[in-house]
Amino acid sequence: MEEKKMWDTMFGKEEGASSEDGKRQGIWISWHGNKEKESEGNFKDGKKDGEWIYWHENGQKAGQGTYKNGKKDGEWTSWHDNGQKLKEGTYKDGSKDGKRTYWHKTGQKRKEGTYEDGIKIGKWTYWYKSGEKLKEGTWRYGKKDGEWIYWHENGQKAEEGKWRDDKKDEKWTSWYDNGQNKKEETYRNGTSVGKCTNWYRNGQKESEGTYKNDEKEGEWTWWYEDGQKKAERNWKDRQKVGKWTRWYRD
Repeated sequence: MEEKKMWDTMFGKEEGASSEDGKRQGIWISWHGNKEKESEGNFKDGKKDGEWIYWHENGQKAGQGTYKNGKKDGEWTSWHDNGQKLKEGTYKDGSKDGKRTYWHKTGQKRKEGTYEDGIKIGKWTYWYKSGEKLKEGTWRYGKKDGEWIYWHENGQKAEEGKWRDDKKDEKWTSWYDNGQNKKEETYRNGTSVGKCTNWYRNGQKESEGTYKNDEKEGEWTWWYEDGQKKAERNWKDRQKVGKWTRWYRD
């Protein structure tokens, strides 16, 4: 025999029926502290089952989808409290699975890609609130892998390179938002190796030298913004060696 009860909770109220063994059964409804409805859905043997709907405190719908044996399953949609979509995608046995799209509160897309058994896979794209693209690249078993491109909000490319197993690999290049080169360097398994060049925003070189296992190695040179040489120094086995030469402005 099922018994229907109204419960006062820490944040509001909830109402529904339970079986003799205490398991929730049938339709349950909860309310926020301001008396706006918070959720409504079905229980079966103490587990959420079937369609459930959730609301924000201001009355706007917050989420809607189905449960199966207590786990999210099938299509789910969530909304911001201003009525704009927040996210949309599918679940399989409680895990994110398939295409998933997220939106900013303004209605612009925020990110979009695919999950498989709760893990990011394949191509993902991200956007600024303005609608301009922020970054784009591929995931493999939940880790960044392959070519990734990043942009400034004005549409200029900000950075480009490859990830391998969530670590930077091979050549990476970055740019200022005016399109000028900012940095070029090479990575191996997340570690900086080989030649590295940095530029000022005006296009003049700022510094240049070589890395070995993330540490400066060999001769490094620095310049002032006007192109005049600023300093030279040598490194070997993580130690500064030889003389330090510095030039001062006229």
